[in-house]
Amino acid sequence: MESREDFGHWEMDTVVGKGRAALLVLTERKTLLQIIRKMPSKNQSGVIRELDKLERKYGAQGFRERFKSITMDKR
Repeated sequence: MESREDFGHWEMDTVVGKGRAALLVLTERKTLLQIIRKMPSKNQSGVIRELDKLERKYGAQGFRERFKSITMDKR
């Protein structure tokens, strides 16, 4: 994962605007590909909802192949 040789290891962050809205940002470590999703607020249920949407989009197997790991900062 640290060597960035394999596709599928992601970093996840949230970015909060002036209001309650937030962005969920997923960055793939090897290619720097980004997926950005707008959420109504920065909370656990919003993040889970967006990840569930991505799993439905790619299918369970495709999601596991695309997202081998997701790392986030502990705050």
